[in-house]
Amino acid sequence: MRVWALVSLTVLACISTPRAFGPLTLEDAAEQSTDGKRRTSVLLVRDAEQARSRGDLRTSRALITRALRIDGQNPYAFVQLGRLALEESDPRLALVNFEQGQLLFKTIEPTNTRWAARVLRLRAEAHLRLGEHDRAETLKNEAEGIAPSGLSAGR
Repeated sequence: MRVWALVSLTVLACISTPRAFGPLTLEDAAEQSTDGKRRTSVLLVRDAEQARSRGDLRTSRALITRALRIDGQNPYAFVQLGRLALEESDPRLALVNFEQGQLLFKTIEPTNTRWAARVLRLRAEAHLRLGEHDRAETLKNEAEGIAPSGLSAGR
């Protein structure tokens, strides 16, 4: 009974504390940053994502380039570069960028499981586009194991 109560409290704490898994959005990531350069760089990535979602890939790429000049270790920028590569039908380049972003998340933000899971799901998408269905399924399962899909929503 005690174990069940402890598990219930842990789950409740994670649900009631959405930041327990890392920032939900790029705005949250910028807000949580204590470094001015990182904050500026993440906000540029947010603007790049907005440009990409409007179909303005050129502006998106230019904003990511600026973000990386400010902070070359910004994992969100590499994830966004990967998303651009997917948009441009280059899943191999997308994988390179997603893997760089994932490495930086593990190094710089190891507790950010929400974004780590998001990157795994994006990598799975790239593998699907390459016809590598087994690898994609493995990555999706790994992502679900560290942050269920409901917890990794957002941008």
